[in-house]
Amino acid sequence: QTSNCFVQIYESEITPVIDMFKESLRRAIIEVLKSMPLAMIPDVMEKGIFLTGGVSNMPGLADYLSTEFNMNVNVSIDPDHSAITGLGNIINSLDDIERMGRSTFLEAN
Repeated sequence: QTSNCFVQIYESEITPVIDMFKESLRRAIIEVLKSMPLAMIPDVMEKGIFLTGGVSNMPGLADYLSTEFNMNVNVSIDPDHSAITGLGNIINSLDDIERMGRSTFLEAN
């Protein structure tokens, strides 16, 4: 015989943890933006930030980051699988990357 056990968690208990996570992510994005080449800044400002991975599914995260950075925040169509899909695309393109040179390949794609 199995029994079901439920634990009730209130929003007031979890909100501080979620807020700490969002703040940590905001700081990490700032570090990435500060470290990117100046030539990429106009593209980022025009196209925005792209979120991938399971955390992209967090309700309100894209809106929070959009407000914090005053720019578009886009969520991947399939965020749970986008990282592995991207890795697969890179692996399938290794010959092209080697032939064209890394920077040329990245500019073309």
